[in-house]
Amino acid sequence: MLHGNSVRLLTGNSHPELAQAVAERLNVPLTPCTVKKFSNGEINVKISESIRDEDVFIIQSGCSDVNDNLMELLILISACKGASARRITAVIPCFPYARMDKKDKSRAPISAKLVANMLAVAGCDHVITMDLHASQIQGFFDFPVDNLYSEPLMINYIKRNIPDWKNSIIVSPDAGGAKRVTAIADKLGIEFALIHRQRQHKGENAPEKMEVLVGDVRDKVAILVDDMIDTGNTLVLAAKSLQENGAKTIYALISHVSNASDVIYYEIVTPKWARGNTTISRMDPNTRQFDIIAEMKNDDKGKAAEVRLYGGALKPAGEFLESNKENGKNASFTGKDGKRYTWKVQQKDLQLVREDLPEDQPVAVYHREKRYMNVLRMAKHPYLEVEPVALDTLDSLIMSFLLVERRRRDGGV
Repeated sequence: MLHGNSVRLLTGNSHPELAQAVAERLNVPLTPCTVKKFSNGEINVKISESIRDEDVFIIQSGCSDVNDNLMELLILISACKGASARRITAVIPCFPYARMDKKDKSRAPISAKLVANMLAVAGCDHVITMDLHASQIQGFFDFPVDNLYSEPLMINYIKRNIPDWKNSIIVSPDAGGAKRVTAIADKLGIEFALIHRQRQHKGENAPEKMEVLVGDVRDKVAILVDDMIDTGNTLVLAAKSLQENGAKTIYALISHVSNASDVIYYEIVTPKWARGNTTISRMDPNTRQFDIIAEMKNDDKGKAAEVRLYGGALKPAGEFLESNKENGKNASFTGKDGKRYTWKVQQKDLQLVREDLPEDQPVAVYHREKRYMNVLRMAKHPYLEVEPVALDTLDSLIMSFLLVERRRRDGGV
């Protein structure tokens, strides 16, 4: 790391995984920063290292809890300004209030302009965002704005992952996305289609339908492309319309997904100086604070691992996770919901099945790392996919997964 005018990465609570992935790619550590809430809901920020005369990049998206994430970003910018940072860049993949970019009816606010003003007042020098809902939002700022496009990623995904893509058609679910889909269609050398959404009669609660205005989707692979999905109603209506018009297969590529506010984040830490100790913490979505829910200890070589759940006494892992002695390739545990869960190895992948559900419908799957042409920086990170039916027992699920993975590495499972 260079001393003087070096790069500093900070993040709030909107998407810590993204910030960590960026830090790993750049080989620049995240600057220790705590963003918490007081009991009355006010946000408290503490930056643990000096950032004087540094180039600071704050990674904070506008999805999920938009207002909380926006306030966290503004306070972080203000804190960095007060700490004498040389330059402050806000990296905002999903720009908040981007859909409110014009006065489309009487007394309607242009909230995107308000957000631009607040960023400037807080002390921001530069904004990096992605797939703005409307490109004219860049004109709301008096300082540089870089609007990145997901178009190259989408084109690459289509070519790699959609069979028979040459017989496909790129579809926009509304007129506002026409320019986006035509650009992708031109680069792929295929056709595009445009769908129009309309209410069947006047009234806010009137039923809606969609009609294909431009393009022929019959017997083609339809690829819906949009910049944001919130409730998903537009996407559902568009898919139904495409199906009714004879589309063979339907895919949807979305730049931003605005998810629910009750997202649960887990932090799993195994210190380098104590590799036998693993701590699992869960973030409360309301207070945004991490609480330790479990610990796993395996200090002595050859000694069975011990588990402590919710601050209880250390107990042998066998009391929590029972090995299946028939084939040695799965392990079971009882969740908080009283149901029996079993980890199984299917084609080298770990899958979790529940006793009352079919085995071909796992409630959790561990997807291992994938590399394209064996290039590390083109790798797809491993992740644990959990179905909603298993959320009630998620804490036990994660602990059991760590135990099974450790045993697999040791050659026991």
